[in-house]
Amino acid sequence: MQQYRRLSSVSVFFVFALITLLVACGNATASMKNDSMSVETNAIFSAQSTNNFISSVSSLQETDWTKVVTEKELGCPPPVSSGDLHGVQVDAKQFADVTGDGKPEAFVAVACVGSTESWPDRLEVFDGASAPAHPRSIATLLNYQDGTDGPHGFGLRIQSIKVSGTQVVVVSKGWLPKECFACGDRQVTDTFTWNGTRFIRGPRSVVRMA
Repeated sequence: MQQYRRLSSVSVFFVFALITLLVACGNATASMKNDSMSVETNAIFSAQSTNNFISSVSSLQETDWTKVVTEKELGCPPPVSSGDLHGVQVDAKQFADVTGDGKPEAFVAVACVGSTESWPDRLEVFDGASAPAHPRSIATLLNYQDGTDGPHGFGLRIQSIKVSGTQVVVVSKGWLPKECFACGDRQVTDTFTWNGTRFIRGPRSVVRMA
């Protein structure tokens, strides 16, 4: 009888130990599954964020700016005949994040298509966080009246746009007052700095091209 009781006690002990072990294993497995799910979830969100950023950048870079900025906005003259060239052309563009939100702004130099001489450029800046299908203009850095030959002269022909941090440097071709169109040989450099809410214009440099 005593031997039976000892065996019963031993059996109960082993059963209890086995249950404890199974519970512990179950908790460990559940914890590992939760950790695995957490890692996978984080990876998915990270991948989605990266894809969204890449999608935003590539969509903005693929925007047809000749349809965003219209002939009416630029004040382009209507064609005299059906054979006249007309429309909007892009002379220079650059993409860089100056606002600090991780989404590159678009800097686009646009002009009317001229049937004879080229038209002056206008430099527009579009918010990188806006919808690619409808980019939002946040500034016009250079306009027709910014030409070195006066508000009614030949204006500027933008040659390059460089962005470093919050600073934008624009190099253009300009003319002297009353100078003929073929005589233009001025290199104009304009600097703009984003201050968190708008662009601040810096000093202008005008030198004769070598």
